[in-house]
Amino acid sequence: MSIILETKGIHKSFGGLKALYDVDVKIEERKISGLIGPNGAGKTTLFNVLCGFIKPDRGRILLKDRDITEKGPQKIVHLGVARSWQGLRLFENLTVLENVVMSLPRDDQENPVMIILGSWEKSQKKVKRSLEILEMVQIKNRAAALVKELSYAEQKLVAIARLLATEAEVLLLDEPTSGLDEKTVNMVIAPLLKELVVQRGKTVCLVEHSIKLVFNMCERVFCLNEGMIVASGHPLDLRQNEELNRAFFQII
Repeated sequence: MSIILETKGIHKSFGGLKALYDVDVKIEERKISGLIGPNGAGKTTLFNVLCGFIKPDRGRILLKDRDITEKGPQKIVHLGVARSWQGLRLFENLTVLENVVMSLPRDDQENPVMIILGSWEKSQKKVKRSLEILEMVQIKNRAAALVKELSYAEQKLVAIARLLATEAEVLLLDEPTSGLDEKTVNMVIAPLLKELVVQRGKTVCLVEHSIKLVFNMCERVFCLNEGMIVASGHPLDLRQNEELNRAFFQII
């Protein structure tokens, strides 16, 4: 078992509220892991800590045994960890293609404002790579459309495309199937996740309410409740525990 991303004793409080308490998580390389729990359990907070958007009060975050606890979000993306957001955070007045180009790694000398204004059009390499990513998520035919003109399902795919454009090795997906119909999940999202891991060597961790997807996709699941990891393991093994099954694995 090769661990690529790990937390050790993470604590985080907001005022008197303990959002995370002594959280230890080990994410295995080139596998799909799941993070589940009720609303308010601390799942999004943990993702934010892992990606540097929130600093823990105590504890350490290790990426390939390198301490990244004090690194900022941009540095952590550069080192290989990126996340998606429930709120999508897309540039609605830009095209699908432009949204993806904006997430591609850029040189230190590149001005992001000039990229928005269209300097990227001179780079056939950027255009080609962006179109390849859009084809991977099955939305290349909408490359020229403004994001605000897309359906919600299409916008979710653009958000995943932007995440892939970062070229990060570890991908943290926050509710990737929320708002999507079962057909889209089964025909697009699930095959894409498998391809990312098996063919492209990515490591994926999902915050996910779809227990069906968790059972179908994840090799290890972390159960988070009231800021604490209360159990972890293969979902089929965890489901043998009646208390855990009742609390975390009921199919709704």
